[in-house]
Amino acid sequence: MLTLQKIAITGEPGSGKSTVCDIFQQYHAYVVHADNIVHHLLKNETIIQKIIELLGSGIVTNNQIDHQKVADLVFTHPEALQKLENLLHPLVKREIAVQMHQALLQRYSLFVAEIPLLFEQKWDEDFNIVMTICADDDIKKMRLRQKGADTKDYNRRVQRMMDEQEKVSRSDYVIYNNGSLLELKNSLRKIIEELS
Repeated sequence: MLTLQKIAITGEPGSGKSTVCDIFQQYHAYVVHADNIVHHLLKNETIIQKIIELLGSGIVTNNQIDHQKVADLVFTHPEALQKLENLLHPLVKREIAVQMHQALLQRYSLFVAEIPLLFEQKWDEDFNIVMTICADDDIKKMRLRQKGADTKDYNRRVQRMMDEQEKVSRSDYVIYNNGSLLELKNSLRKIIEELS
C-alpha cells in the first residue's frame, strides 16, 4: 500500500520556503501553501464581510480589502490579529486536510505544506516530517527587498514567531539556505530521495 509522507516546511520570511516547495514539486510532490489558501479565502465574499465586521471598514479601499491596511492594523493591535487568526486559521487547516486527502487519492507519495506559523499553531502534530529552512538575517532581508517587502514588515512578522533555534531543535530536517539555488537543490535532493 502506498504511504503518503506528510512534510511541513516552515521558517522565517525570506528563508526560501517557497523555493524549497518548488524543488519538491519538481520531484512530483503534491504542494500546498498556507499563504495561498489565505489569499484564496480573502476573495470569498462571506469571509470578506466577516473580516470587515471584525476589523472595521477602515481596512477597505475601493471596495476591496487593503492588505497593507490589514497588516498595519493587526501588527499594532494584538487583539485584532488574534480575532483575524481565529477566523482564518481553522479554515486554512481544514483546506490543508482536504488537499492532503486529495494527494492520497491521487496516489502521491509526498505531500508538502508550506506553513510559516506551523509550530506557533501546533500544526506540526499533523505531519510526520517537519523541515525548517534557515538563512542569515541579512540574506533574508535582501531576498524580501528584492520581492518588494520592507524590513519593517519582516521585523513585525519575525517578532510573533517562535525563536528560530527552538524551531530547529523541534525539526526532523534543517536546511541552511545561504548559498545558491544549485546548493539548495543538492542538499534537498538527498533528503527527497530518502523520503520518496
